[in-house]
Amino acid sequence: MGPRSSRGFTLIELLVVIAIIAVLIALLLPAVQQAREAARRTQCKNNLKQVGLALHNYESTFNLLPPGSINAAGANEASTHTQILPYFDQTNAYNVFNFSQSINTGGTNQMAREQRLVLLTCPSHPYSPAFVLGGTQCPNGCGNTNYVQSLGNNANYATANGPFGRNNGCRLTDIKDGTSNTGMFAEILLGPAAGLPATGPVAVTDPNWYATATNLAFGTWDASPTGDTIAVPQCDTNGITSSWLHRGKQYYRGVVVATYYSHTLTPNSRRHDCIRSVGVDRGHLAARSHHVGGAHVLLCDGAVRFANDSINETVWRSVGSKRDGDIISNW
Repeated sequence: MGPRSSRGFTLIELLVVIAIIAVLIALLLPAVQQAREAARRTQCKNNLKQVGLALHNYESTFNLLPPGSINAAGANEASTHTQILPYFDQTNAYNVFNFSQSINTGGTNQMAREQRLVLLTCPSHPYSPAFVLGGTQCPNGCGNTNYVQSLGNNANYATANGPFGRNNGCRLTDIKDGTSNTGMFAEILLGPAAGLPATGPVAVTDPNWYATATNLAFGTWDASPTGDTIAVPQCDTNGITSSWLHRGKQYYRGVVVATYYSHTLTPNSRRHDCIRSVGVDRGHLAARSHHVGGAHVLLCDGAVRFANDSINETVWRSVGSKRDGDIISNW
């Protein structure tokens, strides 16, 4: 008997096997991607939950929430985030700050400004370059945050319509509309800026259009008697010429462009975010995310809910105010 010959794959059989493998990969890949995004979304929600716990621990200690921003004489623009660092196991990060100097420009606060805090970053957000500021400000890039405090349903942070105002932190007992019906923090998109200038033109077709905010002339804003509660039409057009480009890119700084959102625009609104140029103290700033269909919002009772893009505007505005006497149905 002669030697037995081994039979290999024919070319056709090999091609069939490769085609089957390709089909299986094509079927499995979306499922794998969806599973990964579900995990990222869950982590994003958990991060916001930890922020809520830190805020409640702060309130338990001081009997009121921290201010949205500290803007008194010599008080340095510190954000809510800086005040709650010790309450989510970031005491070392808190101790790096020198609160007797300017948070934004003081030379001794460079290291504090450049801290990267994982808890303040939503893993669903794609890479965004660090915001680099020269000298001793943020030469290695400023720290970001995807989670910011609420202005309420009024764009002017001096009104303290929401839980956080300028030099104003409310008590939970001040929230007369109910802590389970009042927004406290929410997600936002990081702006595209990698450095100065902080403002510039943005095309409506730019993928970062909704990660920026129109830099609106104060005269245009103030010409409307309802400018603080309803965004004027120019908010949707003037951003082509000049928009703020560094949303969320200075976690330590209590100014509207960096660390606030408002309930004057619904989640992932198709209207453009908008900031009053003089003073940079007022903003129509939607909660925004890369999740499909909505964005997470932290309520004053510590619960985190997913707010759908389709939420009724009147209901969303009511969720923003802390004591307007609103009665809110299911949302």
